[in-house]
Parts: sequence; C-alpha cells; structure tokens
Amino acid sequence: MTTAPGFMCFPWLCCLVVAATTLSDTALQEAPEMMLLQTRLAREPTGVCVPPPNMAAEAYTLPIERVVEAFWPQDGFCVFGGAGAWARECANSRIRKDISNFVQEFGFVSEFFTAPSATPFTFRLPDGRAVTTRDHVYPLDDVYCLVNGWYDLDAEQLLHNFSFLEEASDRACAELEQLLPSFHSISMLDLTVESFADEKALQELMANDSNSAEVTEAIVHGMRVHAAAKCLLRGPARQPGAVQQSKDKSGGKGALCDVSNCASRSRLVEWTDEAPKSGCGHLLQEGLCAEANACACHTHAADCYVPIPLVMQQHPHTDGFCYFNGTAFYVSFPGTENMSEVILAMRGSDYKGLNTGPLVTYKFDGREISSYMDASHYLYDDLYGFSLGFLQGQGLRSDWMLNSSRWTQLSEQMCNNIQQEFNFSNHELVLSDWLDYNAVIAVMTACSAGMPAPGSSKQSVLDMAGWQSPSSCRPVSRRDFAKHHYVKCILGYRNSAMDMAYLNSRACLLEGNRIGHLSECPYSPEMTS
Repeated sequence: MTTAPGFMCFPWLCCLVVAATTLSDTALQEAPEMMLLQTRLAREPTGVCVPPPNMAAEAYTLPIERVVEAFWPQDGFCVFGGAGAWARECANSRIRKDISNFVQEFGFVSEFFTAPSATPFTFRLPDGRAVTTRDHVYPLDDVYCLVNGWYDLDAEQLLHNFSFLEEASDRACAELEQLLPSFHSISMLDLTVESFADEKALQELMANDSNSAEVTEAIVHGMRVHAAAKCLLRGPARQPGAVQQSKDKSGGKGALCDVSNCASRSRLVEWTDEAPKSGCGHLLQEGLCAEANACACHTHAADCYVPIPLVMQQHPHTDGFCYFNGTAFYVSFPGTENMSEVILAMRGSDYKGLNTGPLVTYKFDGREISSYMDASHYLYDDLYGFSLGFLQGQGLRSDWMLNSSRWTQLSEQMCNNIQQEFNFSNHELVLSDWLDYNAVIAVMTACSAGMPAPGSSKQSVLDMAGWQSPSSCRPVSRRDFAKHHYVKCILGYRNSAMDMAYLNSRACLLEGNRIGHLSECPYSPEMTS
C-alpha cells in the first residue's frame, strides 16, 4: 500500500482512505458506494483542532509523551493531526466532550466493510476469548476491541454518556501502563509498524482454508501497544513540571475514541456461548476428580496452586471463571444471568415450597437471624448473603440489576470495600484452597445454626471446622464469607456481580431479623416452574 508524499498512514481507518484513493477510475465507476466512502473520509473535520504546521519527521520517532508535552496544552491527537482525519476528529470530539460525530463518521466505514453476506470468520485469542467478524477488509479493529476488553463494556453508556466513556478509557490506560514496561517510550512510528505488521498477520490468518484462526501472543501484544499509543496521545494530566504532577502522565482519556469505535462496532460482530467457552479451561477427563475440587484433572492444574492475583496478572483480560472453568460446579463459564434458572437449579429434589422447611436460628456476629430451610443450600446461602449485606432490605436495590454496567460497577465497589476491611494476602487467595474451604464454611455455618454437620462432610473437613458436635464447633465468621466472595471478585467482576445478583434475587431481610425468600420479598424473579 502506498501513500501520498508527506502523508503518514496510520490505522485506525486512515489506511482505508488510502485504499479508497488508490482504486482505478473504472473501479470507482463500478462501485459508487466506494466513491461515497472516499468523499466522506476525505472530508476535513470541522472543529477547533489546528495541527502544528510542518511537523518534523523526527517527531514520529520520539516517545509520544515527549512530543505531546512539548506542545502542551494542545491536545495530543491534534498535535499529530497530520496523521489523518481520524486524529483531528478525535481531538475535536474530546475537546467538545461529544463523541457522536466521531462515531458517525467512522461507524459508517465499519458498516461499509462489514457485509451481511460475507463469510463469517472467528478469531480466537490465547486466553480463549473469541469474536466472529464479517469484515474481511480491516478485521484488525475487531481483534483490537476484543484484546483490550472493550467489547465487554456497556455500549449504550459508552456512546451516550461521555463521563462513562472517559472513566472506561481511564481504567484501560491505567491497566496498559502497568502491563507494558515500554509504555512511556512508545512512539508514533511504533504504532505504525505494529499496525501494518498486525494487519498483515490477520489477513494471512483469514486467507487459510478454515473459517477460524488462533491469534498469536505477538498480535495480542501489538494490540496493546496500539491502545497504549492512543492513551499517550491524550497528553499530560497537568502542565509539565507542575507541582504534584499526576503519576499517569498520559492523562488516561486518550483511548476513548477507540473505545467508542468498539462500542459502535460491537453490534456488527457475532457472539456465541460456544465460541468463548471452547477456549476456556476444562477437565482433561470427566469423573476422575472430586466435584468439589477438580484441580488435579484440569488443564490449568498448576495455576490452581498459585495465588489467584498472580495468575490473573499473567492472563490480563481473561475471565477467571473461563480460565478455571469446571474446577467446581459453581465455577462455570459463561454461566447464566437468568436468576430464576440459577435458583431452580440450586433447589434440588428436597424443595417442597415456601416456608415448608424447619425454622432455624443463626447466632452470627452478635445477632440472631432466623430462616426457614426450604432447601438444603439455604443453610449456607441465607447467611452468606446476609453477612455480605446483599439481601433485599440491606440497602441493595434489585432494580439496579436492570443496568448491568451499574450493577458490575457496584460489585467492584463492594469488592474493594471487602478488601479494604479484611486485607486478604495473596497466600490466602489460592484457588485450590478456596475450593476446599467451601465445604469447611458449610460445616461452620451449620455450627452457627446449631445444626448437624452436612452428612457428606469428610473427617478432614470436620477437623478444619473444629467440629465435634453442634454445640462444640467453630462458627462461621464474616471474614470466612467475605473471602469466599472476594475470590469471585478477583476472578472477574462479572462473576462477583452475578453472585451478588443471585443472593439479592432469592432472599430479603424481614422484620424481626428473619430472612424471607422469593414472594415474601419486594422483588422476586419470575419462576418458570
């Protein structure tokens, strides 16, 4: 691909301008849509960005951070506005705090090259995540959005709530700064080299005889470098040399134009439960290991004995439930978000109806709480939800679940509060230990209720719970329950949010410190059976 003299072509999308301008006149006559594309992309953005004239070629080889600081307070995207209309339009959008024009202009290109009749092609990342695209011209954008986790965000919020978009960009840039040792030395030349190399590699993958391909770690790294360069174009958080300079010299919000593009493209790609799950961890052979802890038979067995925070650092953007999928019945990816299905699945054959089970009284944290044990798992889950403050009537409103993004953010806040209070160390957060300790918590919960220990409890579990009898045993503590939930937090806030939703949907705290269930509560999911 050649470019006009003095024009430095950068993804994203600026290369498509060149593609449009290099077509023959005959081709253009045969493709009026391409003429429209050329006209639309060549149009100069209207706004407040005026790039510096005659930018020296050397500037493209220097760290972006240094160049942008030299032009402070001008927006970094505008400083490098000569790279293409995409940079100038991004600068204008951020200065105006309105992403709509940027999305409209470049969303048109995404739609243009994503033909509904095109053959679908699936890219799978090393961590198991996958995306299926029909864009055979510039699939880099779809892989880019997937690698950086931007397809997982609330698209409507990203497109229509600029503050939400800025916050998402802040988080992404802060994470990239930690992931990439070279973050502060990345140049525009690095961005160009990465983009062309990865674009070529992806096109070669699509040229095979299959309808899917495995994305290499090198491409994944390139996608992160690409995103980091956009972060750095934001410019310093405050005037260079000012007192109390922000630690994040990039200012954080430089990725927001690309994040918004991902939100726009997300409706053009295709998702299936099977695609991501096919790359998740799994049991090497069913039935050989205990259901409560199947680590020994798992594809990621070794990591079951490593502190989870370290495992997740080594596999950024990976869902922990996907990575450890199948190590226990409750560690399953992707899992259902339909709470009625979860509740029905947990009931078992012993459920006879509302308030038909025995009434038990927990002695917990200096209080007495009662509940009807309508199903065996109520003994654990009722007190678990109460201890975390997740029951209806404890301040957590069920209607907040209607906004999945808000619910997940709330879960993240709850997780941070838990860690702030209990300060769990890494050696306390090992997956295999967590799986084993679940049975211990069940016995200690029975102790708190003055109930017999679960009949299936092994002697080793009883010993860990200090169990001798219902009156001589160690009761469960808030810390025990908090750690059980916090592990789900570090495995991914989507997972902790689903746990919080389950506990809130099924039960509530009534007057007299009694835990009620389902129809006794202000909110009850519609049960299908």
